[in-house]
Amino acid sequence: MMMKIGLMCPMKEEAEFIAKQLERPHRLKLLGTQVQEGMWHNFHCIVMQSGLGKVAAAAGTQALIDTCQVGAVFVVGLAGALDPALRIGDIVIADELIQHDLDVRPLFDYTVIPDLGLKSIETDRSLRQAAFSAAEELAKKRFPTLFSEEVKTRFGLLIPQVKVGPVLTGDQFVSGDGTGRLRQLFPKALCVEMEGAAAAQVCLMNSVPLAVLRVISDRADHKAQFDFTGFLNEVAGKYGFALLDLLLSRHLSEDFREDYRPSGRQR
Repeated sequence: MMMKIGLMCPMKEEAEFIAKQLERPHRLKLLGTQVQEGMWHNFHCIVMQSGLGKVAAAAGTQALIDTCQVGAVFVVGLAGALDPALRIGDIVIADELIQHDLDVRPLFDYTVIPDLGLKSIETDRSLRQAAFSAAEELAKKRFPTLFSEEVKTRFGLLIPQVKVGPVLTGDQFVSGDGTGRLRQLFPKALCVEMEGAAAAQVCLMNSVPLAVLRVISDRADHKAQFDFTGFLNEVAGKYGFALLDLLLSRHLSEDFREDYRPSGRQR
């Protein structure tokens, strides 16, 4: 039996744009939201809008695993930059995910997940390598024609940098003083978002491989909300589509379809 792949996006705009690429699509009802199922580059894909936040991401991931029986999950969406070198439109591939708002001290150290005893969860090594290769190809070959010159100018989009590193997750839209605090606490973190670590925890508990791909939409500063809205409507869907299109068509191993096991480690 061909493995099913879960493609999960937090925002409706992202999920709808990606779902349009499916061949022979049909709709499923899952957790009160519409989910699209179909083929894409000969991979059996389930596209889901999870909604924002850790609870929505965890529920969506478990539903994909239990109801749709996916064998791998890709989380694709936007994030706010923490690394000062990152620009709007740059691409981050998570190598580990940390819940920056998980704090049950003195029972456990800061960010430690009770019962699991982990401060962070690493993504699947093989999947993130494939995602990195797809992102590199997007930057070098597809970006010049992906957006109009007007859109590039308005959002300040340049040929994207591609970075691999830690990604923070929490149930807050981070800006202003919160950004500075996270930079001090997690100096190696590249960006911050609201879903990845929750999906990673669920995937770990189910032994399902995971990759998280994020596009920088803002600097997580006082201008973040204004920048985010425009970027979401005009840029996010195309970026997510291009990343997954390259990943599925050129960089995900043919062996993945039939038999795949997680290769990530946990910390």
